[in-house]
Amino acid sequence: MEIESKWLDKYRFSVTNGRNDPIIIDVGPDYGGKGPAALELVIMALATCLGTTYKMIADKMHLSISAINVKAIANKDEKDFITDVHLHVYVSSKDSTEKLEKTLELAEKNCPVDNIFHQTQIPTEATLHIDSS
Repeated sequence: MEIESKWLDKYRFSVTNGRNDPIIIDVGPDYGGKGPAALELVIMALATCLGTTYKMIADKMHLSISAINVKAIANKDEKDFITDVHLHVYVSSKDSTEKLEKTLELAEKNCPVDNIFHQTQIPTEATLHIDSS
């Protein structure tokens, strides 16, 4: 993996992975920024990785998922360091609760971004919310 981050102005950078259009990363609004900050992108990556991994595992298990929404809430300390992250995984499916919970368990174990959080000892907790209607 190779990433290039190019300074644009003030605190804004254009970042690319070489495959896709660049994204703009900025600082938070407290510092005059307008775009997502790097720390926000880390949490966005965690939520997206968990959702993607969940869907991939659900597909392998032949589950019928009609919607997935992941909401991440990150807590920070006085230095703006992340202390823990709570992930709420909303799934629409008529499959059994047991299968959907097992899918979340496997997704947490196999999500590479979640693995980074565990390696850095930042706790993550995922809660499954099922809409079976």
